Amino acid sequence: MIGGKQLGFSDDELTPAGELLHGDEDVVYGDAGYQGIAKRSEMAGTKALFKVAMRPGKRRVLPDTADGRLEDLIEAAKAHVRAKVEHPFRVI
Repeated sequence: MIGGKQLGFSDDELTPAGELLHGDEDVVYGDAGYQGIAKRSEMAGTKALFKVAMRPGKRRVLPDTADGRLEDLIEAAKAHVRAKVEHPFRVI
């Protein structure tokens, strides 16, 4: 979710992500489809911190340890932030 617009998982839909940022962002949240967005060439000058969700398959196999549970809580927090932003725009 960037700028109130949700983009899909395909690479050609990820391409306009740089056009949706205005440059004053501190943090950018994205679903698992945005893996690697911070490494893209058009994001080189962006000072925003990218918080992208872990892929569902990777999250499912997190170990049942203190570190694994902490990572799961972090992923849940990212999902809650995205949900609060997406729902007012009726993106469900």
